[in-house]
Amino acid sequence: MARRDEVPQQIADQLEDFPSLYGYCQTKAKLFLKIGPEIYRSQDALGQPQSDLEPEELADLQKGCRALLEWKGLVADAPLEGIGVSGFFRLMHLFHCETMKEMSNYMSGPGILDKMTVRHQVHGWTMTMYNRVVYDD
Repeated sequence: MARRDEVPQQIADQLEDFPSLYGYCQTKAKLFLKIGPEIYRSQDALGQPQSDLEPEELADLQKGCRALLEWKGLVADAPLEGIGVSGFFRLMHLFHCETMKEMSNYMSGPGILDKMTVRHQVHGWTMTMYNRVVYDD
């Protein structure tokens, strides 16, 4: 899993603590991208991702995984982007996380910046994640 000293400085400066859950998600994201959804599902304790996802939903999962490996989502200045609300929830479910608390900031530049506290369903680890959602007119 990722360590605090691997976090880019501009992100580390904004964190009080590096969440273990983020490193866990990065590890899982890397594996998902390497082996693909079918093999990942066959090895996943909860059978994630769902087998009935549409191609665009799988594309959002891949995009979200790549973004996590680029340190996106940990701070408001570098949120996840381009996966939408449902894509964010699907990405968190991929890693066995559930949303505990949500806040939206409508004054955060283009779109809406969602701040969400998520918790791993088994280990109980928590972290705050940021996801920018831009709606087309």
